[in-house]
Amino acid sequence: MQTHRVLSTKILSEAHRDRLIQANISLIQANFIETKPLSFSIPSGYENWIFTSQNAVEAVFSSKEKEKCIGKKIFCVGEKTKSLLIKNGQKVVKMSQNSLELAHFIVKNYKNASFLFCCGNLKKEDLPRILSQQQIPLTEVVVYQTTLTPKKIETPVDGILFFSPSGVESFTRLNQLGKSQGICIGASTAEALKPYTTYISVATSPTIEHVLLKTIQHFGTYEYVKK
Repeated sequence: MQTHRVLSTKILSEAHRDRLIQANISLIQANFIETKPLSFSIPSGYENWIFTSQNAVEAVFSSKEKEKCIGKKIFCVGEKTKSLLIKNGQKVVKMSQNSLELAHFIVKNYKNASFLFCCGNLKKEDLPRILSQQQIPLTEVVVYQTTLTPKKIETPVDGILFFSPSGVESFTRLNQLGKSQGICIGASTAEALKPYTTYISVATSPTIEHVLLKTIQHFGTYEYVKK
């Protein structure tokens, strides 16, 4: 039975690794980006807050600034981001699958509101650009830093798992995809990969679990996939 090998551009949990192993998929993995919270101050007076990543949520709610978020309207991107906000006692008004979708929702439903955006230093510009074009006030607070950590991968792989545009940028600094299948967590990550390959698949939902499911559909044994 043929065993396929994939590269994950982030270190997976033991449970996630086991899913691939059970599907007869060999895994190599490395963190191609690193994130760390920054020191920051959040201005008062904002009723509408935006989070587009779990890293931003973790940075805010591990700081003394978290008190300013209590009772506010929260808008976010991604199921995991929403779950983390709820875990921290927040009520999410709107969850979208990506920042572009969230931007269009805000333009349609909150034209006269102003927003606070807790983000990282390498955020996507879709949301700020669209809100700016519609003259919707947006204050950005950088609460965490993403650093690229490129690594040269010498081992041939059949697939590469990408979890962010930053991960794509880091990987492609020292590597080429060739005919390896790029499996992306979402549309923004897939868009970042397009200049480098046409072999792109996108998870049906922006979670690690759905990236693994897409990987198994491509490379796993039939007996496992059909379960």
